[in-house]
Formats: sequence, C-alpha cells, structure tokens
Amino acid sequence: MRIAVVCSDQGVRVPGAKGASIHLTSITRAFAALGHEVRLYGVAGHGAVPEGIDARLLPHPGRATGLRREVRKIRFTEHFLRAQAADLRAFAPELVYERLALFGTAGRRLAAMADAVHVLEVNALLSTEEAAWRGLRLQGLAQRREREVLEAADRCIAVSAETAVQIARLAPRARTTVVPNGVELDLFARLPSAQEARRRFDLPRGARLVGFTGALRPWHGLDVAIRSLVHLDADTMLVVAGDGAARPELEALAARLGVASRVRWLGQIDHTSVPAFLAALDAAVAPYPQLDGFAFSPLKLFEYLAAGVPVVASDIGQVREVLEHGRLGALVPPGDDAALAIARWAIRGAVASSPPRLVGTRSPTSDGPTAHARCWTRRRVGSMRWSADHPVRTDAALAPFAAGADELCPDADVVEVLRHLPGRRVASLVTLATGEHAVLKVFASPRARGNHRRLELLARGAVGPIVPRSLGADRAGHVCLVSHVAGVVYDRTDDATFVTTARDVGAALRTFHDSDVVLDRSWTLAREVEQLRRRAPDATAGLVEQAVEHLTFSAEATLVPSHRDCHPRQVVIDRRGAARWIDLDDAAMAPAGLDVGNFVAHLRREVVIGTRTDAVAEAAVAGFLAGYGTAPDDVEAWEELARLRLAGLATTRHARPDWTARLCEPRRAEHVVAR
Repeated sequence: MRIAVVCSDQGVRVPGAKGASIHLTSITRAFAALGHEVRLYGVAGHGAVPEGIDARLLPHPGRATGLRREVRKIRFTEHFLRAQAADLRAFAPELVYERLALFGTAGRRLAAMADAVHVLEVNALLSTEEAAWRGLRLQGLAQRREREVLEAADRCIAVSAETAVQIARLAPRARTTVVPNGVELDLFARLPSAQEARRRFDLPRGARLVGFTGALRPWHGLDVAIRSLVHLDADTMLVVAGDGAARPELEALAARLGVASRVRWLGQIDHTSVPAFLAALDAAVAPYPQLDGFAFSPLKLFEYLAAGVPVVASDIGQVREVLEHGRLGALVPPGDDAALAIARWAIRGAVASSPPRLVGTRSPTSDGPTAHARCWTRRRVGSMRWSADHPVRTDAALAPFAAGADELCPDADVVEVLRHLPGRRVASLVTLATGEHAVLKVFASPRARGNHRRLELLARGAVGPIVPRSLGADRAGHVCLVSHVAGVVYDRTDDATFVTTARDVGAALRTFHDSDVVLDRSWTLAREVEQLRRRAPDATAGLVEQAVEHLTFSAEATLVPSHRDCHPRQVVIDRRGAARWIDLDDAAMAPAGLDVGNFVAHLRREVVIGTRTDAVAEAAVAGFLAGYGTAPDDVEAWEELARLRLAGLATTRHARPDWTARLCEPRRAEHVVAR
C-alpha cells in the first residue's frame, strides 16, 4: 500500500527534538517496516531528514504571536495544500494518514484529491488546548474546522479514551478508534549499566537520581517534581532531560526553595540518547498537575517502562491505565508534591530490584493502521494455579492463553468456574495473592484489551459504582481480570426476590443508558440482524427473515452505552440488595431498545425453561420496566429479535429443540410490552 503521512502543523518539524516530531517520524518508520511504500509530507526542521524516510518538507514560515500567529497558520495550511498537491497526486497514495493540526484541513483535501482513505491521528483537540495554554483569538473558527475534519475523516485515531470522549462531544459523527501511543523498543534493546550511563552524562555516581524527560511545558508539572525535593533526603537529585520556555521560571522556583543545587539541567538531548539517560536513574517521574480533561497518552511513560526504571506518576487519565492502577509504578495525587516524594519508596528498592519492563511495541491490528500494543510484564513471583480439569487445561481453544494469567495474577488460586462456553471463553472466580477475590476471564479471541478499555471508560463515569472495575489485560489480549462483586446472581434468586428486585435492575439499566460515557464501538440494528442471520439454525431461519421484513424500528435511534448481551445472569444483587452488572464484555454504543428488549425476552424465557411460573416472570417484567421508566418505542421489535436469538441458541448451544419450539410460538396478547 502507498501511504502519505501528512502533518501541516508548523510546530511539528522533521527532524525535530520534541515528542510530536519523534512520534511523526516513528509512525512513518512503522508503516515502512510493515512493507508499505511511505512518503512523509511535513515542515522542515534543522538538519538532515532521518535516514530511511522519504520526505517532502516545506520551510517553516517563521514565528509570530497573537492573532498574527493564528492568521499565519491559516495561510500556511493553504500554502501547504498548494505546494504538496502535485507531488502527492503523482505519488497516488491509497491512504492519507494525517496528524491533526490547528486550522488544518490540508490532509482531508489532499486525500480527496487522491481519492484516498483519510485517517486522522488525534493527540488532543488543538482548538481547546491552544485556547487553554496559549490563548486563541479565532477559537470559533478553529473549532468549526476541527469538527469538519474530524467528522469527514474515514477514521479518527485517538491516543486515549479521554481524547475519544472529547472528539465525540465536539464531533458526534466522527468514527473513532482508541490506539494508545507506544515505544520503539529497538532503542531500548541494549542499555548501559547505571554507572556507565552516569559517566556518559556526567552525573554523580553516589546520588539517588530521579529523572524527567520531555519539553518543559506548564502542563507537564515539573514544578511539582521540584517542590517534592524539599521532602526528600539531600542526596536525592532531580535530573531534567529537556528544554522549553518554562525553564527560567522553573530554575527560579528551585532557587527560592533552596534546592537549585539538587536540580541538574541537561537541556535537550537527542532522542537516541534517551534510553541511556533513563538507565542512569533510580526512578523517573511524570508529575502531571490536576488538569481538567486530561487526555494525553504520554510517550515518556512508555519509554520509562521500556527502560525498566521505576516510575512515579500522577494518578490521572491514561497514566492510571498504563500503570495498571499502581501495579507497574507508584501513582500519586496530581499536583501533590509531598505525595510525589513517594519516589523515595521507588528508589530505595521496593521495585528497583524488579522494575516493570515493557516488552511490546506498535503492531498492526484490525483496530487501526498503527495500533500500538501495550505489552508489559512484571517479575513473576509464582504462577497461576489451575486444577487439572479447569477449562484452560481441557479446552484446546483456551489452553494456549493460560499463561496470560501469570502476568495479571501470579500466585492466584481458582475458587470456582463461573461460566464456560466451550471453544469461546471461561470466567473463573480467583483468590489473588493479596487475599482479595477477582474474576479472571480467558477468551479464545483477543477481546480482553477492548473489554479492559471499555470498563476503564465506564468506571470513570456516573455508572462506575454499578459496573465491575478492570484490573488489567494481558499483552496478547486474551486474558483480563475484573473486580468481583459479592452477592447473588439475579437469575438464581428465589421467586420473591426475583420480583421485588426487578425494579432495581431496571433502574440500574437506565442509569447505564443515561450515563454520558461514549464507548469506542457501536452495535446497530444492521449488525444485530447480520449476526442473527449468520447464527440462526434451520428451525428459526425463516422466522428471522419474517421478523426482519415485518418489524419496524426507530429510523434514527439514539445510540447509548449498552450492555448488548443484557440478561439476568449478568446482574448480581449485592449484600445491600442493590443491582450491579457483573459482565460487560459486549458493551457498545447501541439503541436502548436492544438492551430492554433482550432483558424482557430473557425474563420470559424463564417460563420456557421451567425455572419460573408465568405469573412470576410477568411480575418481574412489569417491575423491570417500571424501574427503567419509559420504554423505547421499538422495544417490542427488539424483544422479538432477542426471542428468536434465544430460540436459535436453544438448538445450537443447549440441544433443547423443545425450548426452540416454545420460543418460536407467537406470544399471547397479554405478554405484549406496554409502551
């Protein structure tokens, strides 16, 4: 494939020392390494183009400030388009991969000229970022252009879930996939010893060194790291590899606090020297302050992990996810300099004896052209203990992925198998080394990373208290660990509880639907029908076609966070009597009627399989709908599709054709759901 990598951002030059420039060239190399023919269109920096990169670069138009700076960016976008158009047409790319630029419309228009797919990489919404940190006179125009570009792109690649949420708010029609940043592991393949690295950078051999890499910008929180020195022993030094406009102010702060002699400023170092610099450290920090809408995917964090240096970072945004809620490094409250002094813990050996080490890098996946696999390991103290008859040992489709559990919960014991779908997945209740319970899921397909990502999104929203919390996913994407909720599974309650708690279950589903979470996958009527047709056995295939032909649905259904596989077995009534969801593997943006209809169909299925009487099931349906509130207009149609899916499963999964026959019978009039 021919790929044009485009960046019209004047601040992202090639070559360049800032992270954005390094990221741009790394993406270009990654495409080439996959065997594609790649050409980079961008802005020239100082020095020669990096070896192995075919580039067409325009001179930087010069610096400006205020309104003049914004007008210059707008004019440069037009110049960039005119100057690069002829070469790009001759190159004839099949894909234009653009890094989002402020006022930047060049990539979209170049893709249209070449009749190429347009993929837009979004590291931040620049109209918002520029207004917050530098001031933006033409913010309205910038936002309009940004919205147009985001919604016109064939695919937006957001570097974090938080960025994806911001995209959805500004550009609701944008098609977005979350692909976190990664790291070029080749640079970290051979690290010098700590002493050798300290000699190279002229750093004291006997001091405890805490380091930071990156540009010196206000949002990086380096002032917090400087303040933390006050709380640390005098032999602890902060070493800064980077430069920027904030340096004079930071130097003045260090002088006022009396720690200037304990801060070593190395200035900007070549990116190829970063691994050696990190090898010299006892700990590395990412001390972000408290920032509203933090949506970064920090390159420095992945490089810290790749170098195996203990990490101390702010508990914010994707940082929390990358460090697995503190398992791969110390997380501290953003902006808290006293708490950041927990670096004392890191450099005194609690993790220094066995720091986490990143062992994966960017890899192509179906999620996007340059999906970055976040793959890391920890020192294995022991291994997961399975019984001889556990499905991960007896199910050939699952057995290859059992080792992934060692990454997530070494020394854990299996308490019981909660659910096993042969050839597909198994969920087990396990006891962790800490004594806590959790649910470990092993999938035959690589679903774990997506599940982990979606649960992280949900946990940060209003629905967080009633959904499980993700505790991590393995590097292969086949194993995930989630929090366990003690209680009784809803479909195993007695009849009285089944009816009395149905209202709470409906209310919990409504809370889920009304949350403002935006998930990174969608499930529409078309996809539901497609799957139904594909999996329907002969006994239900004709009825499926009749349903598809005759049932009507909302033409413009609003997509909300949905359970998708929503049924009574996936709800637990906890010890306080509250309804909690325990399984959100198929969470997606979908019409609300899909969930409501599916749950109602399952409640009525209880009569067919003989676990409830008709009166109990209908009382539960009434309570569930009352708790949910106003049912979607098309809920009857969704219930019909769900009933046919259950009829098909009765044959294919449960080998109960008698259930299939009963589920295929026309419903009695008194069972019609009231709208």
